[in-house]
Amino acid sequence: MRRRHLLWFTAVFALAACTPFTGRSDRPGQRIYLLEGAEHVPALQDVPGCHVVMINSPRAVAGLATSGFAYRRADARIHYFAYHRWSDSPARMLHPLLVRAAERSNVFGGVITPGAPVPGDVRLDTEITDLSQHFEDAQSQVHFAIRVRLYSQERLLGGQVFEVFEPAEANPQSGIEAASRASAKVLEQVLRFTREVLQTSRPRCTSTGP
Repeated sequence: MRRRHLLWFTAVFALAACTPFTGRSDRPGQRIYLLEGAEHVPALQDVPGCHVVMINSPRAVAGLATSGFAYRRADARIHYFAYHRWSDSPARMLHPLLVRAAERSNVFGGVITPGAPVPGDVRLDTEITDLSQHFEDAQSQVHFAIRVRLYSQERLLGGQVFEVFEPAEANPQSGIEAASRASAKVLEQVLRFTREVLQTSRPRCTSTGP
């Protein structure tokens, strides 16, 4: 009987280790991470542009509106690591990264967020469509994909989906590090895109700055 109880407890603990992350922060051994990358975005032009951009809070597709660090296997279902999670949802972490990267890029004359006392000339809307570690055999990579829309006076200036596949070792710690590297690449792609759209469409600069 004692051996049977021991086997039962062993099975329960093994199952708990594989259970998708549920958001509890009191689990022993749980690790919490920040998404990074904005510090690696370079200045894309010497002189700041004239536009003031309103960077709205990013959105995320279903399954990514959680602090769980997502992973996928061949079945394409979304799973979450039990002991590795983000400090917040990917969309909430992305917002300050977008702001800092936009300020560093020199693409804009000013960068504001919702609630600012002045309006922006242009508005940047974003949606995360994937941020997860993909496993295939013994290989893995992090896929970071984001949908971008740039508006001026409620007129769509341009839109595009950007995605990066960043190699990682087949463990969540390496996946977290790869996610931040992918974030830096995606942020730079987004800002290069906005610069090109502004140069092509040439919307008027009407704001006075933050």
